[in-house]
Amino acid sequence: MQIEFLGTRGSIPAPGKETVKYGGNTTCVRFISADHSQIIIDAGTGIRKLNQDSSDIFHIVMTHCHWDHIQGLPFFTHIYNPVKKCIFYIDKEKISAVRNEIIRQMDGKAFPVQFEQLTSSIKFVPIDHNRLQFDQHTEVKIFHNHHPGGAIALKFINEGKIFTFVTDNELVKLKQANRYHDFIRFCSDSDILVHDGQYLDKEMSVKLGYGHSSIEDVVKLFMETNPKIGIFTHHDPERKDHEIDQMLKYAKKEIKKQHLPIKIIAASENHIIKI
Repeated sequence: MQIEFLGTRGSIPAPGKETVKYGGNTTCVRFISADHSQIIIDAGTGIRKLNQDSSDIFHIVMTHCHWDHIQGLPFFTHIYNPVKKCIFYIDKEKISAVRNEIIRQMDGKAFPVQFEQLTSSIKFVPIDHNRLQFDQHTEVKIFHNHHPGGAIALKFINEGKIFTFVTDNELVKLKQANRYHDFIRFCSDSDILVHDGQYLDKEMSVKLGYGHSSIEDVVKLFMETNPKIGIFTHHDPERKDHEIDQMLKYAKKEIKKQHLPIKIIAASENHIIKI
């Protein structure tokens, strides 16, 4: 199993000299299974990094349709190639909304090329019963996050290894809705657990209800689920590299206090993790 971060920023791209270390592209992750099949998570601006990929079929799982998770799609060159196939997997409850937003961003007004002009073979597939049997060796389970407009968490199970990816999820609100324990069960047994850590606790008085979590709450989540590797992502666009360094330092310190063997990482573009 291999995980490659192609975009780790939240809300809006944040290029510049102060975001070089962790990257400025919005959310996109590539999952490669033990048998080398690949699944792309979301289509933020990081998806452009796959424009040179020689694959004929692209499997893309969408967590939701907020702008920072679909804005790279019009610049994903494979959708203009008639010999390519792009298959989008979307939660059954949100498939119409997500499909419509993907199409609407290419309506000739917000973007010059219309969706109907795309020449690749495009298909939208619903994820039913909260799970997707991707192939013989890979199963994907989903959990409904607490996020305005909805979003899903993804749990990849492949050859006995588990990778759980959770972006755009507000842990405080999940607790208030009495769904936190269900979420803990969903995340447990993960070899790699990635979670949205966009904010700091001191920012939550203003950011509460925006649909993202603080690094302090994410560290508590790691403590309760005990993954082998805990990663925070969806970095705030205003967050500079040295500030993310401080968040990482804090997270490692707190985990060390509890004597837990969790490797803590701040997600950075082009970082590849193999297990």
